Amino acid sequence: MALLLLVAMVDALAGLEFGPLEGFVSKWSYNLVLLGSASACLARGLLVESGRRAWVLMGASLVLWTCGNIYYSMVLWDASVIPVPSISDGFWIVFYPFAFASVASLVRNRVKTSGLYLWLDGAMGALATGAVVTTLAFGSLFEATSGDAVALATNFSYPVGDLLLISMVVGAIGLSGWRIDSLWGWLGGGLLLFALVDSVYLIQVANETWLPGNVFEAGWPAAMLCIAFAAWRPQSKTKEINLSGVRLITMPLLFASMALGLVVYDHFSRVNLIALGMASTALGVVVVRMIFTFRQNVDMLDSSQIEAMTDPLTGLGNRRRLMLDLEGTCARTTSLEPVALIIFDLNGFKHYNDTFGHLAGDALLTRLGRSLATGAGRDHAYRLGGDEFCVLADCAGVNPENIATRLLAALSEKGNGFSIGAAAGWTVIPTEETSPSDALRSADRRMYESKNGGRVSEGRLAGNVLMQVLQERDPRLQLHLNGVASLAEEVCVQLGLPQAESQTVCLAAELHDVGKVAVPDEVLNKPGRLDDDEMNFIRQHTIIGQRILGVSPALSVVAQLVRSSHEAFDGKGYPDALKGEAIPLGSRIVAVCDAFDAMISERPYRQAMSVSEALAELERCAGSQFDPTVVKAFVAARRAGPVPKPDPLRRGSDLAATGPALV
Repeated sequence: MALLLLVAMVDALAGLEFGPLEGFVSKWSYNLVLLGSASACLARGLLVESGRRAWVLMGASLVLWTCGNIYYSMVLWDASVIPVPSISDGFWIVFYPFAFASVASLVRNRVKTSGLYLWLDGAMGALATGAVVTTLAFGSLFEATSGDAVALATNFSYPVGDLLLISMVVGAIGLSGWRIDSLWGWLGGGLLLFALVDSVYLIQVANETWLPGNVFEAGWPAAMLCIAFAAWRPQSKTKEINLSGVRLITMPLLFASMALGLVVYDHFSRVNLIALGMASTALGVVVVRMIFTFRQNVDMLDSSQIEAMTDPLTGLGNRRRLMLDLEGTCARTTSLEPVALIIFDLNGFKHYNDTFGHLAGDALLTRLGRSLATGAGRDHAYRLGGDEFCVLADCAGVNPENIATRLLAALSEKGNGFSIGAAAGWTVIPTEETSPSDALRSADRRMYESKNGGRVSEGRLAGNVLMQVLQERDPRLQLHLNGVASLAEEVCVQLGLPQAESQTVCLAAELHDVGKVAVPDEVLNKPGRLDDDEMNFIRQHTIIGQRILGVSPALSVVAQLVRSSHEAFDGKGYPDALKGEAIPLGSRIVAVCDAFDAMISERPYRQAMSVSEALAELERCAGSQFDPTVVKAFVAARRAGPVPKPDPLRRGSDLAATGPALV
């Protein structure tokens, strides 16, 4: 069909002679292209289910237009005076309602959006485009057209119909997020060409310069052929519009500028009222669009603020929300109306997460968060992250400990193979603390004291069992460990460590040699110095001790302190050659206390040192073998308190073989 149309256009331009086919080429080739285009659209609608209604309607509209053109070719082609309106006009005008319905069906099938502003964008683009087209085409038509009212109405129905079709296509592209795919490109291009040829035809007819058979007549079948191409382009299904991208702001700005420019142009050179009305209406749509955009931005800002302040898993306030509320609480709260800041940390959650999986863990946190929010009532509940929760509660006339105890039930859950509880810590604003950071620090410290106190209690039970094992194996070893633990307690007091941390360090001091239960008696009780192989065997006892203690979750921290209890501050210790503050503080304390107890004890290969000599040796090795800060605290504690009784003769500290104090 495209080739046939090209031949007809060449014939119209060059006046070629096709002999017997001349009549067919000049008069009927266009009708054949029109009929083929209509058939292509109908075939698309009948053979392919998607978009069936739209393309059947479009095919029907092209059939009607083709019928009008065939009647024109058969009856009015050679007429000296063409009546207006004619039967052909009737077919041509009825084409538009079917075409409108087809475009509307295409929009409904291909676009799915609930965004009102996209409809406003489509209306804005349609009105602005219509205003420009009306300005360019209708002005000439107003000047050139004359005759009775029926003729005028008939002649103007064509550009009006074309204008509405083009506006609908522009609006549909707007509803598609201003994405022009092959369908809208071919369809829009065909309708635009259709409108252009209609305008040229009406102006030349009004000026009595139109000649049948000229090349402009090829514009109608060419437009129909574009529509037929559109029908068979690959078409996507109904889809959600991506509500982001440069097009969504660029295209509305373009059409708004077009409408505004036309209104400004009207002050210098008057345009017809139809164009001016459409441009003004487009600007009105722009104002409405701005209102919706402003409301949308406000809603997005509110939503963003809510999301930024909310924990997505539990729906509680997050840490950022807590800090803002804490600032307000600290600023306005008085001693007459105090507020308690209570922090909760779950017990047993890691075991639950490892056993049942992260999805089950998230579900548990969600349940506990909702339970906490219900239990808090009018108070504010938060999730700080991980398995930590928080509550801000009014505590006028109420003991905050009672509030915490009541809320602990909301963070507890038991089932087959698990038991979840929580540790709580609190502070009172402004009675105890007056700033957000101090309040958090105070409540957090109390919470960890409570949590670690529970762990130490559990660890103490397990430790007592291990100490009894050591007692049965070697009573002298237990005496040494008790002495080291007593010294460690004094150092912890001197350093000002919290009670829970001090208890953990003392327990590590008691158990730091528990790994020696795996060392043969002939090595432990050897009267002389150990050889290298025996010493290497001895040096494994810290790792063995960690493995023994690590079996109990309550002793996991103690196990790590025991492993590092024979590291040296300069990195020359064992088993990991840790250096400086990379060694846990508790391990550094145990190392100093262990060395001191060993130095003041009798050995088969040397005499016991005096207390003053042992303290001097510690000070000499401070910074190399021992932590200077710990040594300073130990010396201060020893000079202020009694000296523990040395343990009996035994195969002593590993430090004896490695530390410069005992070489």
